[in-house]
Amino acid sequence: MSLLISILHYRLDCIAFTAIALFGVLLCRSTIQQRRPGCTLPLGAWWFTVVIVLLGGVIAEWAGHSRSMALQKTCSSLGSTYALELEKLGHSQVSLETPPTDPTYLALIEAEKNWLRVNPFISDIYTFRRHDARHVAFIVDSETDYNRDGIYDGPREQRTPIGEVYDETTQDFLDVFEGKSTFDTTFQADRWGLWVSSLTPIFDDQGRVEGGVGIDYPATTWLLSIVTSRALVYVGFLVLIAIFLFREVLFTLLRAEIVHRKTAEHELHHAVSAAETANHAKSEFLAAMSHEIRTPLTAVLGFASVLSETTLDATQRRYVETIISAGDRLVGLLNDILDLNKIDEGKLTLERFAWSPVLLINEVADLMIPSAMEKGLHLRCDQQFSDALAVEGDPGRVRQILINLVNNAVKFTDRGEVTLRGRWLPPDSLDGHGTLIFEVQDTGAGISSDKLPGLFNQFSGQQNGQSRRYNGAGLGLTICKRLIDLMQGTITVESLFGFGSHFIVTLPCHPTQAAATAFVSSSSRPPSIGSSPPMRGRAMVVDDHSVNRELLKIMLRRQGFLTDLAATGDEAVALAAANTYSVIFMDLEMPGTDGFNATRKIRSAESSSHRTPIIAVTANTTKGTREKCLAAGMDEYLTKPVYLPALKSTLDAMTPAQVSHDG
Repeated sequence: MSLLISILHYRLDCIAFTAIALFGVLLCRSTIQQRRPGCTLPLGAWWFTVVIVLLGGVIAEWAGHSRSMALQKTCSSLGSTYALELEKLGHSQVSLETPPTDPTYLALIEAEKNWLRVNPFISDIYTFRRHDARHVAFIVDSETDYNRDGIYDGPREQRTPIGEVYDETTQDFLDVFEGKSTFDTTFQADRWGLWVSSLTPIFDDQGRVEGGVGIDYPATTWLLSIVTSRALVYVGFLVLIAIFLFREVLFTLLRAEIVHRKTAEHELHHAVSAAETANHAKSEFLAAMSHEIRTPLTAVLGFASVLSETTLDATQRRYVETIISAGDRLVGLLNDILDLNKIDEGKLTLERFAWSPVLLINEVADLMIPSAMEKGLHLRCDQQFSDALAVEGDPGRVRQILINLVNNAVKFTDRGEVTLRGRWLPPDSLDGHGTLIFEVQDTGAGISSDKLPGLFNQFSGQQNGQSRRYNGAGLGLTICKRLIDLMQGTITVESLFGFGSHFIVTLPCHPTQAAATAFVSSSSRPPSIGSSPPMRGRAMVVDDHSVNRELLKIMLRRQGFLTDLAATGDEAVALAAANTYSVIFMDLEMPGTDGFNATRKIRSAESSSHRTPIIAVTANTTKGTREKCLAAGMDEYLTKPVYLPALKSTLDAMTPAQVSHDG
């Protein structure tokens, strides 16, 4: 307590602040002279320190005064409130003759104790009346638990009886009976401690002062609060001085290196800009090449798929199947490269809807069984999912992961079996997320232990060597790892060279009630289609490439549609105005009027009674393309190359009225 008083009285904190600041300046000067003989601290640093010391002293004085006034305002406002409450509770009814068991008296004490509990920074609340010309007498005392032990013990904590004369009465107490609210900031010592006090008059029904309420604030807490406010200012200014001096030292010591650093930063900036430009160019190149490659692939795979349904001898059918298989690998490689690029740029987003793990794992097994059978392998599906289980997530990406893993297992296994397992760990009580666990195990070549650490890197040694042998690109496991990381899951591998590999995928998922019931196959091999399908309607194909127009025309004829062809957007608008179509397939990128503007013109000319489904067909797979198509008035979106299963699924969804009678 005496230390706090000395600090404020003699401004010891200001003296200490000045001494530390000057010591810092001298220390910095000494450091510079030791590290760089002949150099010294700039004169501006001395002037800056002097200004900061003066400014810090002024602001510290202001902060201490402001803190004092804020505390006074807080306690004074409480005094007015409590005086009004005491008046309402009947304080004027308590007199020197009031017994200590009087209900009104006890209610007043309880109210004061409640106020102390609500405002723990207050030590005492009490009321008083004038005793004689120079003294006051206590009326209602709050009975304070000073040591906060829950027990009112010791003489300090006992209730002061009604009428006890306060020998330490000051003029501030007497001013209350003149109707004045006072705040005594001089430390008042009595048998209860050392205080600063807020004193407020209590009025009776006639508006006369009948007593006063006092609120005591501990002097130690009062001083500590003010000293702390001043100390925070000084500390802040010391930090400012330290930062400035540190900067000056660095500036002086590293002056010779500034030009070199600026040159290096300039070169680094150019390097970063060049890298960003190259990355952007790479993305644009991949998008452009994707578009250009998918366009001829549409013709190659489409016509090969159509050709496979015609009458062929064994050699011809093998050739066609080889074309389709190679095209499938090329499309898969193209998709892998684009997916990897999207992941690297942070542009790949995951879908989130309900799906069924049991349907997905069975579908993956059904898709991969033919590949396993071609190599004489047994593909075993050991899944323990409940038929009723449904989870939220992106089933397409999970399916992509499993197909990659199973496909790798089949590729690298020459004899034996491949096992696909799946199980579900129910959610715990903490986050509500369960865990999907998928395992792919094979009896193939295995992976040497020195290759395992880099297995999931792009074009790693294990992938790069064996993948070429088995017609792979070395991207499958990399994409699996990236997709699993996006799903906040994990993938681990156990392998013994020559005895097979065991991949384990864990994916956190939130269970839900609704499950997806079907998944669209991406295989290019079409289902069995009758040679003479019933007519379902009339379609229009809009594309500036004649090969693409003819391919879609053949596919649509096999689905039972008569087809009109348009090479430009303007031609499509004219045909749509002259005919009624069951569906329109619209290319997006055409010279003149593109697919977006052609769709808008067709929609604006339509009557309210008929809306023709318009399906976008494009090689553009960049993010946001589908949303732009829907915004232009299109109903669905197909990417090139267009496969018969995807085309048939889209037609079934877009033309339900015509499908209803299609056997």
